[in-house]
Amino acid sequence: DFNHEDLKEMACDFLEEGNVDLAVSLFAAYVDKLIDTHQGKDFIMTETLEIVETFANTGWREGKAPFFAEDLFAKIEKVYTSDAFEGLTQYKRAYNLEKMKEYEASVKEYTKLVNEFGSYQYKDRIYFRLGILSAYALHDSEQARTFFSKVINDFKESQDYCNSAYHL
Repeated sequence: DFNHEDLKEMACDFLEEGNVDLAVSLFAAYVDKLIDTHQGKDFIMTETLEIVETFANTGWREGKAPFFAEDLFAKIEKVYTSDAFEGLTQYKRAYNLEKMKEYEASVKEYTKLVNEFGSYQYKDRIYFRLGILSAYALHDSEQARTFFSKVINDFKESQDYCNSAYHL
């Protein structure tokens, strides 16, 4: 039986060698062990989100294992509720799902971002993303119109103002 430090070290070694599948298995065991041994919420969140960053899709690179990253997001949400997320973390989850082509789940997470994170500074961008996803991925033109209108009516200085007007 390995302790959590050993699991993390082995997972990192396998990842460095390019063996993503074994790294995923070991990182999953590592996170489970952290939770089971009650290492403390802040420590578990920091460690888990660091692993998510390694495997999730980002705007700069394709994720090594985006479905595993989503599994970790879901595990955090189950153990700590979505209150554990900050706005940027919620955005990363929604974006990862979007790039995985899990459009309905992505829309749900983007919607949660604009509804539950009042101070999130890029709401205009999120409403625009929601409009694009609604129009072209979910084929819901009425919902898309609502999101594009939100950008036009509430965010007149947005870089997505003209794009929203175009899509209307």
